[in-house]
Amino acid sequence: MRYDRPHERNGAAVVTILVILIACLALVGVVFFFVRASRGSPGEPTEYPFESRAPLNDRERELYWRLRAMMPGDIVLSQVGLSRILRVRAGHDFRVWFKRINRMTIDFLVCRADATIVAAIELDDAAHGEAERQVEDERKAKALESAGIRVLRFRQMPTERELREALGAPPPSAE
Repeated sequence: MRYDRPHERNGAAVVTILVILIACLALVGVVFFFVRASRGSPGEPTEYPFESRAPLNDRERELYWRLRAMMPGDIVLSQVGLSRILRVRAGHDFRVWFKRINRMTIDFLVCRADATIVAAIELDDAAHGEAERQVEDERKAKALESAGIRVLRFRQMPTERELREALGAPPPSAE
């Protein structure tokens, strides 16, 4: 003989309701995820607050044109990242060494027409007198010199003659 157990029927109904509720919540979560993903990452601005600025200051621009005038057949690059011209030798931990130079730049890189590096040039300003900056300058010089790249550092705007002597450039032809 079978007895009617109302509390079992109520329990089954509660379980059924909980399963339906969990399924609905899961469905809402999935829909929310896809809607959010289709709009881009959270907090992604619709506009960025940047504006362009000149890559060279007045002193750097003056030195750039001076270098171009005295070395017309060579390549003069400005604001070059060390990571573009240095690589970590085999057998050394790439990440450890790359981290040391990753955000460093040099003011100018002078190369022959075939892209052979002649020298890296730094035109120091007042900020290079600060202790922290001097440590960074020393680290930068060590990295470049370890790769065989000559570093020329000028505290004042060099004359054309000073540049020619430092770079080993021939004197201007007398025409």
